[in-house]
Amino acid sequence: MSGEGGQSADIVMSGSYELDVSTGKLLNPARNWGIERPSEVPGMEENNARGARSAAEYFIRVLDYTWNSGDSSLLREVSLPDCVWCQHYAQLTDERTAAGGWVYNADFTIARLEDAFEIEGHPGLWNTTIDVFQHKRSVYDGTSVEDAPESKAVLYIQTRYEGDRWKVWAVIAEQVQQ
Repeated sequence: MSGEGGQSADIVMSGSYELDVSTGKLLNPARNWGIERPSEVPGMEENNARGARSAAEYFIRVLDYTWNSGDSSLLREVSLPDCVWCQHYAQLTDERTAAGGWVYNADFTIARLEDAFEIEGHPGLWNTTIDVFQHKRSVYDGTSVEDAPESKAVLYIQTRYEGDRWKVWAVIAEQVQQ
């Protein structure tokens, strides 16, 4: 059944967002985009510095996917259980999604990607430093929308080659003052 302007009777406008009247939740503006899991970065299959760097670059794509899709399964898949930062963001995503929330326009741009280096005293543990720019985005927690400003950060992504693939062991994030 259609309402005025061809909208479903179950969807109305609430400010600049559509509201699902059956749930009382705002609908994600990107819900019909079909957000796809990111492709792996060339070199990720290599157990060396190039592979570690490629894995860290892929991790940034995984973060975009996680926040935009509300699906934390890939983030958990590429992270070791010891990655506290990874588990925290996976849990936040799960909680937001369970509450009917979403993130719209979460997107990182990599401004600088350094070569990976093996961490001294920790054989097989590699560090890659990435400077990222995060675009303005809207975050809906299931009850209210907050517009988050653009930001810059430096991410230190530590990876380990486990079995036949790279896994994120730890992430340290530092916000950069603009």
